[in-house]
Amino acid sequence: MSNARAKSASLALSLAICGFAAAPGLIIKFAGLHWMPGLEAAAFGSTILASAFVLTWASEAAEKDVPRAFAVVVLSLIAVLPEYAVDVVIAYKAAHDPAQRGLAIANMTGANRLLVGIAWPLVWALSVWRLRRPKVRTPRDLGTEVTMLVIASVLVSAMAFTGQLTILFGCILSFVFLFYAFLSIRAGGGESHPIGPAGALMALPTAKRRISLVVLLILAAGAIVSVAEAFKDSLEHTSLALGISEYVVIQWIAPLASEAPEVVVAILLVYARRSTEALAVLVASKVNQFTLLVGCIPFAYAWASGKAVALPLDGHQIAEVAVTGAQTLFAAATVANRTLGIKGALVLFLMFILQLAASGVIESRFAGEDLLYYETAGRWTFAALYTAAAVGLITFQWREARLTLKVAATRIRAAFIFGKKPARGESGLDRRG
Repeated sequence: MSNARAKSASLALSLAICGFAAAPGLIIKFAGLHWMPGLEAAAFGSTILASAFVLTWASEAAEKDVPRAFAVVVLSLIAVLPEYAVDVVIAYKAAHDPAQRGLAIANMTGANRLLVGIAWPLVWALSVWRLRRPKVRTPRDLGTEVTMLVIASVLVSAMAFTGQLTILFGCILSFVFLFYAFLSIRAGGGESHPIGPAGALMALPTAKRRISLVVLLILAAGAIVSVAEAFKDSLEHTSLALGISEYVVIQWIAPLASEAPEVVVAILLVYARRSTEALAVLVASKVNQFTLLVGCIPFAYAWASGKAVALPLDGHQIAEVAVTGAQTLFAAATVANRTLGIKGALVLFLMFILQLAASGVIESRFAGEDLLYYETAGRWTFAALYTAAAVGLITFQWREARLTLKVAATRIRAAFIFGKKPARGESGLDRRG
């Protein structure tokens, strides 16, 4: 069998598997069926997971056919669609049901913390196993992403202290994302070399590829939007049936379906001995989520409210946002020297696990107002630990961090010199794999 035929057969098999995985949730949704809560949640989650895989493959392959500006900005919007769909549903419902406000940021904080606390260390561990190297190096120009993460972490943490998520704040974060997109457009970037189904899609004849991409993007996006609300409702019913906190389910279970495709792409890149690209995929994804995704929440809430009102945050939510911002700052500090080594990876992982373990212990020993008090206190404790660790790490490796910031500053200055492209650098937003 020729290489082209082998790729086509592999692509057909991958799409067929995704189709079968997505079918049960769509059938339940459109046929008006009702299953056991846990099975419904699994079916809808499978639909989102399969559709997210297809979106990832199609959006990467589409970079061969669309203008760079479109690829960088619009396809980045597609990349965060699974998380965005769930968050919008929750924020929309929160405008009509005050009891839902506590869930409005749960999915966002969970997705961001899982990405940094699990996926980044996982790439490091697999790289050590695969390449026998103690560190994962990042692209030289990743300083731009590091700078954007620092800016976003400061902004989000400052927002937490105001006690509300305003339209103004959403505009500022959206501007940060658009500025990042502008830098990526101006930077140009090298030729993409996708692997797996994305590579097979890109290898199709031009006409067949373009038609396939349009169909896949529409079907996958439509499937995600169609079941997002049903997925959230089924998670609520499952949490009630199992006696588990709905907040915990929305925060830690729901993001697994949307985060899995990017993590799998990163794993495949490590397996292909492209660990630098794998880490860059996840860092760029973190920038997208912590700017664009967070910035969209107040717009969804205001849209559902019918007026430009801010989403109020209670004490527990403020602490959740603060610890997520502090973790982001520490994550940026770990790669500020353009490597992710054993110390940074292990601290990211252990801090994440310790926080989950501490939450579990608190939930098992306290209830009511005491539970809320100690959970909130625990979040602030970890936020302080992350912040102290970030400041200490940046101070300790200030020389390397300063060089990283200088690279970012050079790229920003070069982006405003029109008439010629700036020095070579990879586009951050198209590092999704």
